[in-house]
Amino acid sequence: MALAAVETTGIEGGPTAEQVDRYLLLGLRNRWHPVYPSHMVTDKAVGTRRMGERIVLWRDSKGVIHVQEDRCPHRGAPMSLARHLGDRLACWYQGVEVGPDGTVLSVPGQPGCKMEGSKEVKTYPSQEVKGVIFAWFGDALHPDPVEYVPPPQLADTDTFETFLCFAEWETPWRYLYDNNIDPIHGAYLHAQSHSMAKGDKEAKFKTRKTDTGFIFEKVTQRDTNFDWSEFSDTGAVYCRLEIPYPATGGPGGNFGIIFHATPIDESTTACFFWRFRKVSGWQ
Repeated sequence: MALAAVETTGIEGGPTAEQVDRYLLLGLRNRWHPVYPSHMVTDKAVGTRRMGERIVLWRDSKGVIHVQEDRCPHRGAPMSLARHLGDRLACWYQGVEVGPDGTVLSVPGQPGCKMEGSKEVKTYPSQEVKGVIFAWFGDALHPDPVEYVPPPQLADTDTFETFLCFAEWETPWRYLYDNNIDPIHGAYLHAQSHSMAKGDKEAKFKTRKTDTGFIFEKVTQRDTNFDWSEFSDTGAVYCRLEIPYPATGGPGGNFGIIFHATPIDESTTACFFWRFRKVSGWQ
């Protein structure tokens, strides 16, 4: 029986391959994940689903973002439908008021009940990076977030210019990372849409380790097509790539993509693409 367990799990007592696959259906825990564009959360609460969990995003009177479980602790009504009272949300069902840290501040219909003053709503550590709201999705052993170090193309605003593309796609999140780590498809799928008709349609590849992940690159071709992709984990998981554009597509030099994919559920994904161009030091 012990040998059978080892053969099934790889390590005696460890998870099976089926359990790992099931776990990964809803993304990697203990990471920061982008959840929504900043400009889409203003003076009203916004409800959405990320990592298989229903969450509500809202800003207090000072503009600070808060991310919480989209559930009133009293009767389970969605707080994304709540009244916004500046420093708290008030449930539309019976007026239960919840503060930014998940504490029940008031139960108007039953003053003095045990919920008042108690943290009853799950909250998610959050931050905003380059126009996107990020939330920390930790497991039970890792509720506190690690530091997220953004890629330099997002952090260095003097050297790089960026714009964000956001979409929700009907495909599992791992397929999207597979796509962005696969340079050879550029010469086929994007031959017309991204001016990637040049270069070889077959290639040899190598994997090169970095301090934060790895680079998957063509051995014999560079700056001709989609020739390499980088996978990094710096508190959040992302891919980075660069593609040369012809003179007809701008002032020259490569344009690049920073890509994050956050599972919505098992079969749909929220995609965040920052397009970036180096605006100084390359001319």
